[in-house]
Amino acid sequence: MHKTKKLTLLALMLMIALVVAACGGDDDDDDSEASIPDAAAAEQVALDYLTAEFSADVEQAIELSCVAERGEIDADAAPEIPDDFELNTDDTELTVEIDGEEAVASLTGTIVITAEGQSFEQNAEDLGQLRLVVEDGEWKVCGEPDAGGVGEETPEPDDPLETEES
Repeated sequence: MHKTKKLTLLALMLMIALVVAACGGDDDDDDSEASIPDAAAAEQVALDYLTAEFSADVEQAIELSCVAERGEIDADAAPEIPDDFELNTDDTELTVEIDGEEAVASLTGTIVITAEGQSFEQNAEDLGQLRLVVEDGEWKVCGEPDAGGVGEETPEPDDPLETEES
């Protein structure tokens, strides 16, 4: 049971560590005259950012972040990832809604996390959404959308391993 709690805590910390670090800060209103990249580019940036988060690749997360958020990401706060850590996102879908030079990326479905010989499922919606902005002609992740664009915050999810063991 102690190992289950440890795995759950590690997985939750991993999933939200960089999202929490990327939240807040001032909005950066870049008045770049460059053309707005297409939706596929926004989706790729969001996917690359989420991949960097899940693998604790802080340098990649910083590179994909907007200027205003780069200083908010603490490279020392990245959790240690077990060697046998695996993330299965086959049952997830990433959608991006674009409004001018801003976009909101949402992940839906189920993520299966495996580490230390145990697996559990995580509802992808619990991760929240990512706000993207255009900077210098490229999409960059810039925290979470304003409260108006996001539903209510979700509480910490129930421990899925506890229910499986019951």
